[in-house]
Amino acid sequence: MTAMTHGTPASAGRRSQNKREKRDRIVAAARHLFAENGYEAVATQQVSEAAGIGVGTLFRYAATKGELLLMVYNDEFAEAIDRGRVAAARAHGTEEAVWELARALVDGIAADPHTVAMYQRELLFGGAGEGHRDEGLMLVAAWQHAVAQHLARSVGVADDDDERVVLAARTAFAALSLIASDVRRDARTPHQLRLQIAQIVAGLSAQVAHGE
Repeated sequence: MTAMTHGTPASAGRRSQNKREKRDRIVAAARHLFAENGYEAVATQQVSEAAGIGVGTLFRYAATKGELLLMVYNDEFAEAIDRGRVAAARAHGTEEAVWELARALVDGIAADPHTVAMYQRELLFGGAGEGHRDEGLMLVAAWQHAVAQHLARSVGVADDDDERVVLAARTAFAALSLIASDVRRDARTPHQLRLQIAQIVAGLSAQVAHGE
């Protein structure tokens, strides 16, 4: 009887599950359409039809097309961070570990550079306090923290919140961001990023060694 009563934990659980399923359908539909046609060519109506929901329902999950892009690519960003962490844990040395964290994102950029550039624009310049943008910024912080952990261990710094380590991790993300924003990148770009990572690791090591 309790499970049948409106407002019970069971009904709340079903509503939560239904919401997750709709979100998953929206993300899957948008991801497919963006990959197939490019972000700019896709209309929200197409996404709602592909997901099998009404436009009004779609707007409850993402009020604008920009928010929809953030929602979709936040999922991809999170998946890439997880892949990078696994690969970095198997890496030999700090430079390789940081590169593995970066390469997981570089691979995603290479797959759809134009849409990733649009995602970065929304991440940087989207509305303050917008939920999907805030989630994306938290993912940026998570990636930088993963880099900082490897950097801190490599230079013998106990605290990965050490200002020098944090700034080095931010510099690594800045280098990665330049790649994401440049749709003219070529085959040399990943190699150039790896060289930048080597410079960041070496620079931090020298800075710590000299007590700066």
